[in-house]
Amino acid sequence: MEYRVNDNELIYMIRDGDDFAINRLFEKYKPLVTSVANSFYVFGKRLGIEFSDLMQEGYIGLYNAYSSFNEYSDVKFYTYALTCIRNHLNTYCRNMNVKKNYYLNNSISIDECESLLIDYYDRYCFVDEERVFVNIKNLLSFKCSIVFELKLNGFKIREISKLLDVPISTISGRISKINKTLRSYY
Repeated sequence: MEYRVNDNELIYMIRDGDDFAINRLFEKYKPLVTSVANSFYVFGKRLGIEFSDLMQEGYIGLYNAYSSFNEYSDVKFYTYALTCIRNHLNTYCRNMNVKKNYYLNNSISIDECESLLIDYYDRYCFVDEERVFVNIKNLLSFKCSIVFELKLNGFKIREISKLLDVPISTISGRISKINKTLRSYY
């Protein structure tokens, strides 16, 4: 029979510097973090927030919970962790919804950008497409600019993932960043 460590013991072990206990706590509360992140995803999707970002912020909330938890209080750790995770995700979503992020949250896709470039070039022949392309690339990070160039050259996400030896989720994240940058450019 396997011995189950309760939350107070885990927190005590974590505060003693046991890395195994930290991993065990995070594994134990992964379903809770996932559940809370799911409840925020509907709202966050409208703001351009990805689920992985919500999960990461949820784990930060869990970290804050075990760092500040008082085991001598009458509150169970589960309840305290749930409150900390919700509060942290609420703050994160509220900060993403402020006016300064409006342009990031209302960006256009790379495909729309390509059609805008072609349309713009067709209307105004004097516009140098290469100069517009360079200006857009200068707005992007190095890694995003590589993905941007490959995407404009017709590569699919899976192909880019294989070429760069990077997971598909990372490529999708970079494409989201590119889309946000493009919306702010136009």
